[in-house]
Amino acid sequence: MVEHYTSSEDEAPAKRPTRGTTRLRELLIQRAKGQKTHVDINVDTGEPSGHFGDVFKNYLGMLARERISILMPSFDHVTQADREMIWQDILLTFEISNVATLKQKCLSSVVEKFHGFKTKLTSRYVFGHKKNENPLLKYTWIDEDTWRQFLELQTFEGWQVCLFEIINSTIDNYAKF
Repeated sequence: MVEHYTSSEDEAPAKRPTRGTTRLRELLIQRAKGQKTHVDINVDTGEPSGHFGDVFKNYLGMLARERISILMPSFDHVTQADREMIWQDILLTFEISNVATLKQKCLSSVVEKFHGFKTKLTSRYVFGHKKNENPLLKYTWIDEDTWRQFLELQTFEGWQVCLFEIINSTIDNYAKF
């Protein structure tokens, strides 16, 4: 007798494994040993290259996500002391030539990654397809109170009206061309 297997409504479809948050374990182990990782950065563009270029970009993203509170309206509100701590963290981890000229370019990259992270949280977990999911399971450094405040800020009606005005203005500007 042949048995037929059918899926019941109670069974959840198998989820594809995901990468999860990038932790850069090997890099942090080297840093703990006092070893710096060499990275080549273009002085004009600020783009890292070479074997550890992508690792450098990922590390800047990790710093942006974990060292800057999502409650900060923008990077302009980050104190000079916090900016300096981020820069010193980069220097402790990476061997960078032309340090004086690259500080601003590296911090600019951190700014981009910070804004990208906040946009991702808002578009997915506040208004998007994951709004019923808890991002605190994935982003363990965000506590419950911080997330609640972030939700309140992002769902504030005045903020949404302002956002839609910006979007409409941008669309109008593109339509002129």
